[in-house]
Formats: sequence, C-alpha cells, structure tokens
Amino acid sequence: ATASRGAAWNAEGTILFSPGVATGLFRVPATPTTGGQPTSVTHVSAGQDAHRTTRFLPDGQRFLFYVVGSRRDRK
Repeated sequence: ATASRGAAWNAEGTILFSPGVATGLFRVPATPTTGGQPTSVTHVSAGQDAHRTTRFLPDGQRFLFYVVGSRRDRK
C-alpha cells in the first residue's frame, strides 16, 4: 500500500486495508512468509472518493469503514 489510509487485522489472520487515496478496501491473508494476493472487498461508488479507516467488529468477521464523499458533495 503506497499511500495507506488505514488497516485492521483480525484474530483469524485477515488484514483489511485501504491502499490509496481513491480506492475501496482490500483483504489479504497475514501469513508469516509470503503474505498473499490482495482481493477487493468494497468498491467506490458514484458520489464516493474512497473507503478508509476500517475496524473489525468483535465477531472478527464484520467490519466498519469510513466513506469519503466526493468533493462535489462536500459542504
């Protein structure tokens, strides 16, 4: 992640992260030697600039994240 905007790591070894400024969230397994291939978890929709600052909920499966609105929609 060249311009990371937050990450979370759960007990099962999954890392959620925002790799850059105008992206959704990605998931990668946290393995000690090789890491893994990131896969997309969320997609930025119309009216959104990015998804950031994710946190796992206590169940370790569900998560919350912050949606940055588009500059046009910010007041």
